[in-house]
Amino acid sequence: MRLDWSDSRALSDAREIILTSREGVTQRHVVQHARKAPKGIVVQLRAVQDRDAAEAQVGATVSVQRDQLPPLAEGEYYLCDLVGLAVSSPEGVVGTVVDVQMYPSVDAIVIETPAGKRVEQPLLSEWLERVDLPGRHIMLSSGAGLIES
Repeated sequence: MRLDWSDSRALSDAREIILTSREGVTQRHVVQHARKAPKGIVVQLRAVQDRDAAEAQVGATVSVQRDQLPPLAEGEYYLCDLVGLAVSSPEGVVGTVVDVQMYPSVDAIVIETPAGKRVEQPLLSEWLERVDLPGRHIMLSSGAGLIES
């Protein structure tokens, strides 16, 4: 399994994973063994006993339950927690986070503006003034970092 973030421990520490096939079929699987590999994580699942069964899972999206994620330090958040947050800048309302994009050099939030247009904001400290999860709000230091999608 290829990781979006190479330092993630979520899969190597998981007791159970959720596979969602390209067709949208979701299955829970017990993890028997996991180990780091050069390009990701190799995971042995209890219900997947041979190479053919493993090949059938190629292209599936892998996720874990929230309660299996490592605890966060003060001021940290998971990217998935940003979806649905309102976004504003000193210039006013920007929109609502509808997705997160992970690029090789930077992660970015995808924001849908009130007019229905989509823009991206790289998640860099120079553009983020405050992320307030309890208040469901992201304050940008400026609207100058927005990139049209």
